[in-house]
Amino acid sequence: MISLAFWLVTAAVIIGVAMAVHYFSRERLLAIRWVPTLHGALAALGLVALIIALVGGSASGPDRYGTDSFAPAAAGLAVLAVIAGLTVTLRGHGGRKVSTLIGVHATFAVIAYVLLLGFVWLR
Repeated sequence: MISLAFWLVTAAVIIGVAMAVHYFSRERLLAIRWVPTLHGALAALGLVALIIALVGGSASGPDRYGTDSFAPAAAGLAVLAVIAGLTVTLRGHGGRKVSTLIGVHATFAVIAYVLLLGFVWLR
């Protein structure tokens, strides 16, 4: 289950990076409206899979490198990233500037992903 969570979140990260490049580029490309929805859905499914793995105990094992707390920390930060992402979505309509919220969302998401990557890689 932890591998499923990792690959779902990895797909969401790749889409998120593409969205960030698009958002901050000088020449705006044609926006595809379903891409943010796909990004959010993959991230949410990955978070649910991670939480199921944590609750079910399949994310535990021998802690050889001191990474046992990485997955719970990643889940907590991912929840904060989801909240920030939903806030971006809700405030984004109507032309309001959401750059700060995007930065907060990205910060939480990147830290959560790095922790999850470390947990999966060092297990």
